[in-house]
Amino acid sequence: MTQLLRRFPLTFLLIILHITGIALYFAGYVVAGLYLLGLNCLLVFGVALSETKYNPPLMYAITYGSSFLSGLIADLHFGHTLPYFTFAMLFWFNSAMFRHVYLVRLGLLTHRWIEFVSWFLGTLSFVLAPAVMQTSWPALLSNRSAYLKTPAAALLSFALFGLVMLLYAFFKYYYDYVQSKPYYGRHPVMEGKEAPNFQLPDEEGRLVDLYRDYKGKKPVLLFFTRGDWCPYCHIMLRAYERAYQLFNERGIEVLSINPDPEANNRYKKEALRLHYRLLYDPDLSTAELYGFFLPKPNPAAKAVSDLDKGVPLPAAILIDKEGIIRYISRSDKVDSLNPESILKIVETL
Repeated sequence: MTQLLRRFPLTFLLIILHITGIALYFAGYVVAGLYLLGLNCLLVFGVALSETKYNPPLMYAITYGSSFLSGLIADLHFGHTLPYFTFAMLFWFNSAMFRHVYLVRLGLLTHRWIEFVSWFLGTLSFVLAPAVMQTSWPALLSNRSAYLKTPAAALLSFALFGLVMLLYAFFKYYYDYVQSKPYYGRHPVMEGKEAPNFQLPDEEGRLVDLYRDYKGKKPVLLFFTRGDWCPYCHIMLRAYERAYQLFNERGIEVLSINPDPEANNRYKKEALRLHYRLLYDPDLSTAELYGFFLPKPNPAAKAVSDLDKGVPLPAAILIDKEGIIRYISRSDKVDSLNPESILKIVETL
């Protein structure tokens, strides 16, 4: 428990806030309780993006659980025969978290309509809720100070949550799809050609030279991630760890390349219990050499790192023992995030 508290301090703080909101509601402070529950869902979402990387199942349970409880209490308060607000909160949260949960199966860029359909269903459920349909909007406009003290006004915090989920869906669609997708077709490396050499330090500072260490000795599976700040990339790291033994049994060296310093990679390797080496690409020169590079900084990355040059694009490359590229997998396809599909190619080596 102590280890969990150290690793997820904000998560446990928000659990306490959510319990406080429920307690306020049942203690008779209905408006304050509903406001806190709605706003806390926003906070839970923000924390989930930063802390979900080290324990996804825990964060999924907390995010979906908080949205379910908030919506359920609102439905019970307004006497709904159908769980309108419960559905709304779950669908809204789902629009932001669904790709995290099923990333390995969906990929990063495929089926991007799912998020918007989920958000639309949540909004439809919210708008059709009797408590919303019976809201006196003229009263809200004419006497806002009094109206904001009513339980119905507390639904504004729920609506704000839905709006933020929509903005997040648009941001992810724009950055992951509109901006990034054109660059996946520009990589200079090709299947059947020799893989470019590189020298990068691993998490212990030991220099890895692709040609010196592996050419003529064993096949290599390289995969690029965007960095520690990226929740999707942690899912990718876990997916390759689950498949690590299958690659290892076939004599394939697995190497992950990212822009995180050695100390960060050491912590990440320990926290995620990874068995493969994490290589530090400080100036993104290797990502650029292989063509898996977006020369546009990500606002989320800039907030927590110094990646002003751009960010790597998630991808995987299978190199045979002679240094020839046998397979290229990209995030505009599903298989870069689902390493088991790469095993089919491995059998041909």
